[in-house]
This record gives sequence, structure tokens and C-alpha cells, in this order.
Amino acid sequence: MARERRIDEASVDVEVAWEDRAAAERAIKDAEIAAAAAIERLVTEKLAVKEIVQLTGLDTATVRRLRQVDADTDSTSVAGDAGGAAGPAGTQVA
Repeated sequence: MARERRIDEASVDVEVAWEDRAAAERAIKDAEIAAAAAIERLVTEKLAVKEIVQLTGLDTATVRRLRQVDADTDSTSVAGDAGGAAGPAGTQVA
């Protein structure tokens, strides 16, 4: 009986941790989308990537990657959200 309770508690802990992980991934994605939008505003002000790097402290590769986030978001946001939400919900608990 005690063993079954420990197994159940551990299973619930895994599920909660996995849900927390999914929420953190969504928060990262949201932050990247916000940063990408801000970078695009800087680009519309005719700033070069080098200037954006100096202003933000980000490296060149990150600025360039974030400039792609806006285009990638339109096609993946719905699929990405569904995949993140389905992961923990689809988990079987013993």
C-alpha cells in the first residue's frame, strides 16, 4: 500500500514537472517573439544588425535568428502550442 502511494506521488510529481517545463518553453517562445518584434522595430528605424547588436548586447547570430522568428511564428505558433499542451496532458499516470 505504501509503495503504491509513493509510486502515485512520484507519477504526479513527474506530470507536474513536465507541465512546468511546457509552461517555461511557452514563456521562452513568448519572450523570443517579443524580442523579435522589438528588433524588427529597430530594423524599421534603419538600424543595421551591427548597431542592433551594440544596442541590445545580443550577439549577431542571435539577432539574425530572432529576425527569423517573426516569419516562423506565423506558420508554427498553432502547431507549437498544440504540441506543447498535448505532451503533458497525454501522459499516462499509473
